[in-house]
This record gives sequence, C-alpha cells and structure tokens, in this order.
Amino acid sequence: MAERRSTACVRRRRPSVIRFLLIYALVVGHFGRLKLPLVIMLPVPLTLLGIVLGHWAIGAKFTATSMIGFIALAGIVVRNSVLLIEVIEARRAGGTSVREAVIEAGAVRFRPILLTAVTAISAIVETAHHHQSTIAAASRVNPSAI
Repeated sequence: MAERRSTACVRRRRPSVIRFLLIYALVVGHFGRLKLPLVIMLPVPLTLLGIVLGHWAIGAKFTATSMIGFIALAGIVVRNSVLLIEVIEARRAGGTSVREAVIEAGAVRFRPILLTAVTAISAIVETAHHHQSTIAAASRVNPSAI
C-alpha cells in the first residue's frame, strides 16, 4: 500500500514540475530575461508552505480540493507578481530609480492585490464555514435506516 502511494505521488509530482517549467518558459518569453521569472515565481513555493501550515493548524487533511486551491492561489500570486514587475519596468523605462519604481509600483498595485486577497479569503472562509456546518449537521442526524 505504501509503495503504491509513493508511486502515485511521484506520478503526480512529475507533471507539476513540467507545468512549473512551462510557466517559467512563458514568463521568460514575456520578459526576455532568465532571472526575472525566478523572482516572479519565488512566492509559489511559499504559498504551498502557507497552505501546509494552515492545514496543520486546523487539523485538516491535504486533499485534491486543497491542491486545486493551491493551483488557484499560485495563479493569483504569479499574476500579481507579473503585474507588479510590469509597473516597475514601466517606471524604470521612464527614468525612475529602482527604489522609487518599486515604491511607486507597490503603491499602485496595493489596492488591487489587497482586494484580490480579501475576495479569496472571504470565499475560503465561507466554504470552510459551510463545510463545518455540513459536518455538524451530519453528525446530528439519526440514521433511521440502519
């Protein structure tokens, strides 16, 4: 049983690495640089760390739904990173220093990033609350058919 589970994990991990490399290649193609996509994609493993710690904190199992949530969250993070870098590069093209460009980009993108985060968090909280309510209701049901 453990051997089958290990093989299944390897089979699932391989396509994930390939997808990660394909996304990296797309971002390299978009920006024309090799190091910048690393900066853009650096938060992706950190989101996985946050998800694992969150599951551990509430005692939840990491399920296929959790993986779908991770993929969605990683997409949001990469999108926000790309947009932030594009604003920084636009400011740099206008002759702004790196420090000023980063500060201005953070100010410009703060509200959209915050709104995206709040929306995602509220959806997660609602889903978790609904899930917990469903579990509580199911535990109160008296199975009369048995």
